[in-house]
Parts: sequence; C-alpha cells; structure tokens
Amino acid sequence: MLPGNLPVGDSSTKHWPDFYLVLDCSPESDTETLRRAINALYIKANEQSDHRELNTRFYNQVLSQKVLPQCRRILLNEGTRQAYDRQWHLHRDGAESALSYSDFIREISKDAGTARALLLSDDEISLLPGLGASGASHAVSNPAPDAAASEIVEAEEVVEGENVGAADTSLATPDSPLVSNAFVMAPPVSPTRQKNFPVLPLVGVLLVLGIGVYAWNASKTAPQSEAAAPQAVAVQSAPQTQTQTPKVVAAFQNSRLRLNSLALNADFETGTMGAWAASNPNAMVEDHGDRSAKSGNKMLTFWSKAAFDVSATQTIKNLAPGKYTLRAWSRRGGGQEKAEMFAADDGGPKRSVPMPLGWDWTFATLRDIEVKGGSCTIGFHVKAPGLKTVNVDAVEFFRQ
Repeated sequence: MLPGNLPVGDSSTKHWPDFYLVLDCSPESDTETLRRAINALYIKANEQSDHRELNTRFYNQVLSQKVLPQCRRILLNEGTRQAYDRQWHLHRDGAESALSYSDFIREISKDAGTARALLLSDDEISLLPGLGASGASHAVSNPAPDAAASEIVEAEEVVEGENVGAADTSLATPDSPLVSNAFVMAPPVSPTRQKNFPVLPLVGVLLVLGIGVYAWNASKTAPQSEAAAPQAVAVQSAPQTQTQTPKVVAAFQNSRLRLNSLALNADFETGTMGAWAASNPNAMVEDHGDRSAKSGNKMLTFWSKAAFDVSATQTIKNLAPGKYTLRAWSRRGGGQEKAEMFAADDGGPKRSVPMPLGWDWTFATLRDIEVKGGSCTIGFHVKAPGLKTVNVDAVEFFRQ
C-alpha cells in the first residue's frame, strides 16, 4: 500500500485528499502562489503522460485529468477554498463532524449532476496524500529500506503535473493560469497481474519480429555496391543527438492560427497588451501553458475577484474607406451583465455584438463596419460580478 493510502473499501475511514500537500504549498499560501503551483505541476504531469512505464503513465494521466482540475476548481475560488479549509482543519484535528470528501463535493455543488462530474473515485482519492481519521497528515516518500516487501512501491519514479478542463461555472471558478513541486508515487503494479502476464508468448513474438526485420534489412542492403558502403558507415556513425533529445516543449505549444488581421498583437502572443489599451487592470494577457488558448499559448482575459467593468481597445489607423469585418474567438461561463465585441469608425457610432455564451471557443463576428475617416477603434467590453471570466483570442480585422 502506498504511503498515505487507506485500505480500499474501508468506508468507515474518512480519507481527506490534502491538495496543499499535493501542490507542496502551505495552507496559508495566497491564491497566486497556488495558481503557479498548479500550472507547473500540470505541465510536468503532461510531460510524463506518455511515459514508457505503465504505472507512471497511468498516474500522471489521473493527476492531470482529474486531480489538478479539482485543485483548481476548489483552491482558486475564495468561497469553495474556505469550505475546503474548514474541512481540512477538522480532518487534521480528527473531528467526528468532518465530512467525507464525497459529501463535501455534494455540499458545494449546485446540483446532483455537477456533483457527479466533480467527484473523485475512491481509487483516485487513494492515490493522493491526505488526512485520515486519525488526523495525521500522510507524507509521500519512499518507504524505509527495511520496510516489508508489500509496502515497497515498484514504480520508483516521482512525478509532477495538471490539465485545465473547461471552467466549471457551477462553482464560479476563476479561469486563470494554472502551478508546484509536489511529488506523489505512482500506484504499485498488481503482483497478481505480474504473475499471470504471458511473458514467454510475448518474447516469442518479439523474436520472430526481430528476425524478420533483420532478414529484410539484409536483403535490402546486400545488393549495394562498395561505393555505397562509406555512406552507410557515415550514417551509422553520425551523432544521435536529434533522436535522443526529447522535444517536450514543442509538444505542448499550441499552433498559432493564420490570422487575416490589420490589428497588432492579434493573438496576444507578445505576452503583453501591446497595442491594446485596457481601461483598468482587470483586462490582462495570460500565458496558458495548458494549451487552453485558441492560438498559441496566450489569451486576453477579463477577470476580477470583485465586480468589474473594463474595456480593451485598439485604434487602427491609415485605413482605406470601405467596409470591414471584425471577428474573434471568445468563451465565457455566463453571469456577466455585459460581454460584447464592438467597433466604431472615427467619429461614427459604435456597433457591437454579444460574445457567445459557453466554455467552448466560439466565433463572434461583426460585419459591414463602414470606415470613412481613415481609422477604426475595435475592442471588447465586459461588465460582470466578481469571478466571472471572459477570454478572447485570435482577433481578426480586415477589409471585405
């Protein structure tokens, strides 16, 4: 059994997953520290999600797809974090009134469907360090050298990581970048499965395949002339650095869309507002290493803990007279008083369209924008209560 894991099926013991220990953060950490920890851990888990070790691969997939989204939904929302902290302290103190994790999720969810979507299974919870009925925090570490064989974890590797799914509006979760250096052991391989694994048939198949490949290569290379031999030797002796160097970073770079746009910094990949002007700091460019941006890894985000009213605009000059189109990808979870994309000719009236509702990226389009004065101001306006996020990316402005 892994350190910190409770016996499967022991329903009398309330195992409480300690997200602070998973993230290697203190319960007193501020929201920004937790966000950075979730994001870093998510990236590392994704790097290990196709690991050659089956156990390590499985564990990191659970971590990135289920556990870290839970950390994000619960710890980055002020209200749900307060509720989580109350239960965390009750479990730490071994209080009888402490809720089980499943009861806690049901309590903070708006409906049964949301609760079912958020619940972690007993197996998933058992992978995490946590607080048991005794109130003791379970540290995740390697067993002592003289521990019993049944307590030793076969998969020695430690992993880190998180996957940001679509924001969960049922918990009013802020959609912000995700971050830690938490280390959790992969689940042990079942001894029964190891015993019954058909090793000999597999070895036989591999030998047959190896002999076939070798014979095929020999038949292909035999007719070559002596003049071709030096080239073959050169290829074999060439440095193997390219095949040995993992290209992990490239695998997690979102491809940038080809935009037809007269606007500058149209997909915000400069990492700053650049040519865009924000009426206050509640409009910001965020770097999402989780591939949730529509183009590249950065996007424009409208968000605040308190109620906010903010616009982000850009004035495009030296335009030829005519009709233009403005369009952009956006997503939002609802609850905003106003969320619109707009355009206004120099001195002319402002035209606007609402940004579509939903957490899937969706096009908003404003056509037939009449430009007469040589310039046009485009932008986005959001007025909303606190914790209601709007994202914008890949802005296009072009003449029809």
